[in-house]
Amino acid sequence: MLRIPLVLCAMLVALTAAAPPAMTSFKTDVQPIISVRCVQCHLNGKTRAKLSLETYESILKGGNHGPAINKDQPLESNIWMKISQPEPPFGNQMPLGKEPLSAAELKT
Repeated sequence: MLRIPLVLCAMLVALTAAAPPAMTSFKTDVQPIISVRCVQCHLNGKTRAKLSLETYESILKGGNHGPAINKDQPLESNIWMKISQPEPPFGNQMPLGKEPLSAAELKT
């Protein structure tokens, strides 16, 4: 009978518990939300405030208010402030005239 030392078992459990969370993918996690929630104004050739949400690159480029994403400080990003705050520092909460994003959508 094969016996695994208790120390080895404890190490395996610790390594499993300490595994980093899965990375968020723009294509599989974020883009589907954008496609449903932002398509009316920022997709398919429409660029309100000169902001296209078609691709990750176009989001980085931004629009009238500069880059939509601040990679160094994501919670300071223009797009984050517009979707997460009822009264963002400029303009209106997005999506304009629609139900705000859910907690699950924002968590993504």
